[in-house]
Amino acid sequence: MVILLLEGKVERIIGQDGLVILTKLTGLFVAAIAAQIIFTGIKNFLAI
Repeated sequence: MVILLLEGKVERIIGQDGLVILTKLTGLFVAAIAAQIIFTGIKNFLAI
């Protein structure tokens, strides 16, 4: 919520190119978390 409230200020500071980079980094971070959850689930399933 804080990031959404400060979005205008952040955009002025880092610019449009910075927002594109930040979006891609955030997507990469979420994908890494999803992969970790999937691999943990598979590991636990196979351990039984």
